[in-house]
Amino acid sequence: MARLWSPEKVIVTLPELGNTIAASIPAALHRARVAEGERLLLVGTGAGTLYGGLIYQH
Repeated sequence: MARLWSPEKVIVTLPELGNTIAASIPAALHRARVAEGERLLLVGTGAGTLYGGLIYQH
């Protein structure tokens, strides 16, 4: 995702927090500054090759 969008629009938690798997989305939301009405694309990974995503409007 970071290669597709500008760096200021992507929050990456891996370098500071390590591999947090299920906690990566809550950790990113804690760091994000989300404006009212803004849409977010949340993408996370799990064990193996599992991944998921959703679009959320604040």
